[in-house]
Amino acid sequence: GRWAPVQNLTLQYRLGYDTYGMDTRLFIPRGTPNDPDGSVRSGLRDQYLINNDLVGSLAIDAAESLALTTTLGMNHTYSREQNVDASVGDISLFTELLRGTVPAVSQNRFETATLGYFVQEQLGWRDRFFLTGALRWDASSTYGANERWQLYPKLSGSWVVSDEPFWVDGPASWLNSLRLRAALGYARNQPPVGSAYARFSLYTQDSNAGRLGLVHEGQAGNPDLRPERQREVEVGIDASLLQDRLGVAFTYYDQYVTDLLLARPFAPSTGYDDILHNVGELTNRGLELEVNTVNLDRPAFGWQSTLNYSTNKNEVTRLTGNPFSEGYRNRVEEGQPLGAWL
Repeated sequence: GRWAPVQNLTLQYRLGYDTYGMDTRLFIPRGTPNDPDGSVRSGLRDQYLINNDLVGSLAIDAAESLALTTTLGMNHTYSREQNVDASVGDISLFTELLRGTVPAVSQNRFETATLGYFVQEQLGWRDRFFLTGALRWDASSTYGANERWQLYPKLSGSWVVSDEPFWVDGPASWLNSLRLRAALGYARNQPPVGSAYARFSLYTQDSNAGRLGLVHEGQAGNPDLRPERQREVEVGIDASLLQDRLGVAFTYYDQYVTDLLLARPFAPSTGYDDILHNVGELTNRGLELEVNTVNLDRPAFGWQSTLNYSTNKNEVTRLTGNPFSEGYRNRVEEGQPLGAWL
């Protein structure tokens, strides 16, 4: 919904609902060489996400050449996922249903919630200089109680050089537009999918000598789990040439990640396999280049082309503790790319 109670003030509310469902079945009939007794397996997955946004924006012309836009808002999300898996073996003839003598059933459920507040101020001068500053205060249920709320600032600016008076008598004849831009921002990452409760040590059912009991799962809980933070610096140029038939966008970025979230292995003697932990720091540096061309522009036929080129180099710059492996031989080691094959 959108509401403008007074001039220059706009209030917006957005409600989103996303859902996903999956129903799978595997049937192996009796007499199959690798499964002579036959088996049936069924899996159900149900997932939904509710998203709420409330945003207020006030636009003011502070002077003849100065425009200010103030934005305040909040965002709330809630997601829920449930998975049920059932299987049986030694099935009867002529049946494809979950009816057999060796049943196995498992179920899991994940619930997460986030809440965020933000304020943003945008300044525009003579429709050529633009400066934007913002603060966001976010919380997520996936992190430890003492680390849940985090502050993330952002600052960006751009200069439309081709709108300057000197441009008309200069390179405007061949370079139709030119914009310079730069940005500095901080953001966070959520834990991997399936780690909604990584701050707890979880337990599951198991049996021993016919007696049912509880055993802890392989991943130890981390009550001090913090969000993975990203600081990114970005500079770029946007230009169009040859009567806007050739467009070029170039960006260089430098991303610095602190509190890197990875599953660090535990010694087997502890009784756990690993723990989701903030293990160190990581850099990502690279560039992106996009070239757009209008090859033909006629009423009955048009032809446009887009060329993209990008590079990225990452490196683990600091690691708490000894190097360790993820998966088979993917290594996490200081001075090496993340997941290097060593």
